Parts: sequence; structure tokens; C-alpha cells
Amino acid sequence: MLSRRALPALLLCLLAPLAVADPGPEIRGVWARATPPMIENGAVYFEIVNPAPRADTLLGVETPRVPRAELHRSDTSSGQARMAHTPRVQVPAEGAVRFEPGGRHVMLMGLQEPLQAGERFPLTLRFERAGEVTVEVTVQPATAMGPPEADDTPN
Repeated sequence: MLSRRALPALLLCLLAPLAVADPGPEIRGVWARATPPMIENGAVYFEIVNPAPRADTLLGVETPRVPRAELHRSDTSSGQARMAHTPRVQVPAEGAVRFEPGGRHVMLMGLQEPLQAGERFPLTLRFERAGEVTVEVTVQPATAMGPPEADDTPN
């Protein structure tokens, strides 16, 4: 027969595995292109990998590097390139979403100084389920087409 003290401990042990949180998103290959002087906007690119069995939603981003950062998407369906603000981005369960040139990106608005190759700065992504995830952005030369080859590890 279980004592009164042992019963709560046994229940806790049995229920603890149910309380394990989903793994958080992995943010890979975070980069931006250097910008020329006098340009007030820049863009950040990366990949979000969601290993969790439930979808999550990216609700917004922020960085101390600029007064405003927004989720954007480029659209060329009309034959002309246009950018539009996207209030949120759904990240599928056990799936991935890429932010890349010509597609989704984080728009940095109000640069006081140009982004310079080699510079690093923090970017915080705010998810509906996972909460805040802060990563480090590495600025690549203006001619770069992606992150450095070695930068495919989660940030």
C-alpha cells in the first residue's frame, strides 16, 4: 500500500513526460548583405526549421540595429518586383521556411549607418509557441548570394 507521501511523487513521475515542451525552432544560415552609404533599408535572410510535431507562427522580429524591422515577401507574379509586409509567417510542423533573396525576408528599416561586411548584430524572432529566439546576423559582402558555406548550423 502506498503511503500518502508516496502517491503524489508517483503521480508526478507518471505525468512528467506529458509536460515535456516541443523542441524550439532552429534558425540556420542567418545573413544580410552589405548596403551602400545613404541606403536606409536592408534585408536579413535565414531558414527556420521546426522539428516540433505542431506548427508555429513567426509573429514579428526586432533588432537594436534599426528602429523598425518587418516581415516582408517579394512578389513577381505581375511581372514587376514588389514587396509587401507580411504580418506573420506560418512554420509547418516538422517543416521549414526559407527567407531568401527574391522571396521572404526581414526588412530592416531606418538604417542610420550602412550594413558593413563582417559586421554582426542580434535579431530577435518572436514565435507564437516558442516565444523569443535571438540569433546573430552576419553581414556578407554586397555581392553575396547566401550565407557562408560553413554557416548551416543552427543559430
